[in-house]
Amino acid sequence: MRIANLADTCAFLGDVAHADELRGLLLPYAGRNVVMVEGWACLGSASRPLAMLAATSGRWDEAEAHFKAAIEFNTRLGARPWLARTELGYAQMLSARGAKGDPPRAHELLQDTLATARNLRMTTLAERAAAQLAATPA
Repeated sequence: MRIANLADTCAFLGDVAHADELRGLLLPYAGRNVVMVEGWACLGSASRPLAMLAATSGRWDEAEAHFKAAIEFNTRLGARPWLARTELGYAQMLSARGAKGDPPRAHELLQDTLATARNLRMTTLAERAAAQLAATPA
């Protein structure tokens, strides 16, 4: 779990050097659920922080594959808060990559994130999604 938290911090700071190091530590857990000892807390799919690390390093194809895997995993798990966080990260990655077709897909993901965040009363996530949505072309 600590590595997943460090991955989020690393991505937030844009720390490319440490992103690759953390990626190596977390990669063996891709496709698994990140839980605290004895299962009393869940952080969703390990593919989400892997996607964040890959995006931080500019590994766009790898990031996209991890985001898609995390969305599928968190959907199956019913982990709606982690699904919303994954969608926001994916939208941010698409906006940063800026390839053809990325802005409309990012816009769609942000709309989904905003709806889920509002439904779950995740106010900070909703505010972040709304701000990014306003800056993302449809």
